[in-house]
Amino acid sequence: MGDDEEIEGFFKQPSGSLPRIEHLWAYVMDDPDDGNEGIIGVSFGRLMMPLIASDHVRCDEYHRYAERIAKQLGRPVRLVRFETRVEVEVIEP
Repeated sequence: MGDDEEIEGFFKQPSGSLPRIEHLWAYVMDDPDDGNEGIIGVSFGRLMMPLIASDHVRCDEYHRYAERIAKQLGRPVRLVRFETRVEVEVIEP
């Protein structure tokens, strides 16, 4: 499967199949220089995709990328879940 086909697979969802987002999961890694943490991502050609998911299915799909990054960099990657939802703004068309 090429990069373009893989990217398209991430964004295709059947109409009406997405539930309300109540949680977000993210794969994060600590910066060894300053101790800050950041969300890791993968590059598909010109597209950089952060490993953030709103459901377990997508989270499971990202797991292989997180494992690969941990092995390549020799540092642990953690999966964290964010649970508080606050609507900050609604942008109307």
